Amino acid sequence: YKFVFRVKISNYGDKQHFGVFASCTSMQESANQEINLKPGELIDLGIFAPIGEEVRREEDRKTLPAFIIKNYIHKFKISRWGVVSGRDNVIYDLTDDKTGKLHDSASKRVLSYIRKRTKGEFPTINARIAPDMRVHLLFGIQYEGNWSEYEAGMQELVPLFSGREVEVTISRHYGFGSKHAAGSKYLQSISMFQTEDIVACNSQLDCMFDSSETVNRFPPNLIDRSKKVVKCLEERTQQLLKMFSDAKSQEDGSCIGDSVDDSPLISVVENLKKLARMLERHHSEQ
Repeated sequence: YKFVFRVKISNYGDKQHFGVFASCTSMQESANQEINLKPGELIDLGIFAPIGEEVRREEDRKTLPAFIIKNYIHKFKISRWGVVSGRDNVIYDLTDDKTGKLHDSASKRVLSYIRKRTKGEFPTINARIAPDMRVHLLFGIQYEGNWSEYEAGMQELVPLFSGREVEVTISRHYGFGSKHAAGSKYLQSISMFQTEDIVACNSQLDCMFDSSETVNRFPPNLIDRSKKVVKCLEERTQQLLKMFSDAKSQEDGSCIGDSVDDSPLISVVENLKKLARMLERHHSEQ
């Protein structure tokens, strides 16, 4: 059997957007038997991430905290193309830091345009981690112990095996409910970051706002979101610095107090203050 996936306009919902549509044809003219997939059996469509030049793009491999602040600033649109690698909370991010749009290499891949499934739909594309930590996309309906749900999902694929084209979807979500709830909980999680998380976020912000010209190209609504992230990070950094200072004073030079290294945070807080001034200056000029 031959599966063909192509990108075209999807009319699902109120807005038009790209979607991925699949068709299936037999490679043997005499074959009249349908594909016999066992419950839970999925078809491997190959490596989704990292692939090609992304293997060499170190900036595409992000820690979870760095991805959280980028995703928040870009209004969660990049979460569509972020895939957890399954190792050390690393996420393969297929988008540009400054624009939030797909990298050129990723934009040329059909499967980058798969629509997120909505409530009541069964995802027909599933992400899996291989032993080599590469992310594969698998086609089919997962079997999770509920036969009636599995049958309902397979019914959505009946037209595909009858020679018609079917839009495929993938299960992607923010993990926090609505976008409004996600925004509040993202900021709440940032307020609990530890030293290594804040250092990673500082590096991420340096990539996103590497010059005043870059800041000027950001739309006002994203500048407002960036200001919230920077403020939250700065407050958390100051809080940790105070905690470390108090610990050193209370221990009076003991090994516990001496083991606290706050130098990374001292450098970070100065960078955050500088970025805050840049963002505020841009905001006042609008």
